[in-house]
Amino acid sequence: MTEYAAPYKVEGFTMPSGAIQALFGNMLQITPAQRVPITNAGYGTTRGATGSSCPAQPSPPVLSGAGSSGGTAPVPSAFLKTLVQQQLDSAKSLMATAKAINPVEKSVGQMDAAYDAAFESDLKAAAPYPGQTLQGFTVLLFIFSYVSLTIVATIMVNAVTLNPAMTAGAFIGFVVIGAMLIGIFRQLG
Repeated sequence: MTEYAAPYKVEGFTMPSGAIQALFGNMLQITPAQRVPITNAGYGTTRGATGSSCPAQPSPPVLSGAGSSGGTAPVPSAFLKTLVQQQLDSAKSLMATAKAINPVEKSVGQMDAAYDAAFESDLKAAAPYPGQTLQGFTVLLFIFSYVSLTIVATIMVNAVTLNPAMTAGAFIGFVVIGAMLIGIFRQLG
């Protein structure tokens, strides 16, 4: 793995090629720790007794490593080798998945491009008449029902009052109110 590594550059400084090999070598090697024996000096039965001083606490265990006088030779770490192998397997799996996905993505892209081209080349339809949409149908239905209300209300006023002037005034009032409503519909769209 390290034999393919190129010299590493950081902000214009070039590391010698042996430094990368040494770095990976140190990462894949561990030095086993050696324990220094601990003595139980300082522990007694004086805990909690009044007038006595605290016993001396034992020092933490000292681990000796590569820098100590009795250092041992580094041994390869099975954990790090396994970790590197798992990462390599994951990268290979991702590359295989990417190779499988790429043709699918290309065909989907071609289908989208074909759909867009067909959509843009379609002839534009003429604008619908007012009765061909739901909103236009609702307006026409309102107008016809308002005309029916005007006729029925005018006949009722004539039957109740028997006065032609009052009947004509009611009819003219309904027509004016209807004209104002149509004007409001045109303003609101």
